[in-house]
Amino acid sequence: MAQHTEVGDSRLGRVVTWKRVLISVLLATAIGIPLAITIHSNTDVPPAPIDNAIQQLFPAANDLDLRQTVVGLQLTNQYTFSDLELDGRIIPDDQLDRVTALNQITFRAGANKDITSFTPGNHCATASYQPLNGSALDVRTHTWCFNLH
Repeated sequence: MAQHTEVGDSRLGRVVTWKRVLISVLLATAIGIPLAITIHSNTDVPPAPIDNAIQQLFPAANDLDLRQTVVGLQLTNQYTFSDLELDGRIIPDDQLDRVTALNQITFRAGANKDITSFTPGNHCATASYQPLNGSALDVRTHTWCFNLH
């Protein structure tokens, strides 16, 4: 004779209760809603399209990096740098590190520099550059922002 389980089986009733279902739903909601808000609420400004003269930005736009990072960019070899500005301050040429072979310019905050250290938070950089054979009228600028911690 085969055994069969009745709809009101007491073993199943002890495992699944309304109280356990309610607690599971509340926990899933408590975890899911903040997670969904975090994932879908990107308050960062979308990065501006990179000019074809720029090969790389340091740090990348909207990146999160360490406060000890270098800030700068690398241009294609048809362009030359004019200025690098950080948070509204033009960095003096003698405080910039240049790698001529890569057409790269960077700045690292430190002792004896206009910016001795970066504070945590949002920072913006603006680079000015122009074509090698261009005039002052051909100067271009690119601004990007990033976060440091």
